[in-house]
Amino acid sequence: FENYIFLNPTGRWSDLPHAGQIYEYDQTKALVSGLETRLIAHFWERFYFKMNFEYIYNQQLNNDPAERYPLPFTPPLNVFTELRTELLKHNKGLKDFTVFLNLRYAADQNQISRNEEKTEGYMVFGTGISTKIRVKKKTIELNLKANNLLDTKYYNHISFYRKIEIPEQGR
Repeated sequence: FENYIFLNPTGRWSDLPHAGQIYEYDQTKALVSGLETRLIAHFWERFYFKMNFEYIYNQQLNNDPAERYPLPFTPPLNVFTELRTELLKHNKGLKDFTVFLNLRYAADQNQISRNEEKTEGYMVFGTGISTKIRVKKKTIELNLKANNLLDTKYYNHISFYRKIEIPEQGR
């Protein structure tokens, strides 16, 4: 990008109570690239495995090499995996009854802009069930899902709440 516009952390703090750091719009020449890939595997007739991998790399391309910081609010390497099984595939009352377990992993974010804080990585586990119920001529899909089963306290690097130390939601 020749003229990439972004919110830049200034290092100055607001006079308002609990308002935090002031951000200003800035413009720079920037390199933004990344990789996103998905793997889906089906095995033993009723088991499915899914994995999503996401990585973003960016750099401000300033003429001064000392000013070539990453862009602020860049998410860290992120991996989501899920194992799913179908228990009652062709039952008359419950159709496609599925149970799943998942894991979300985010690496430490150490590639940060000037005046931006590093964020520790985390792992969050989840589980759930889903099914379809046929009522007369209508199909109703039911989903029950629980995220963050271990009630892990973690911060999302791209969330403004991280700056005021409000973690992501628990169970």
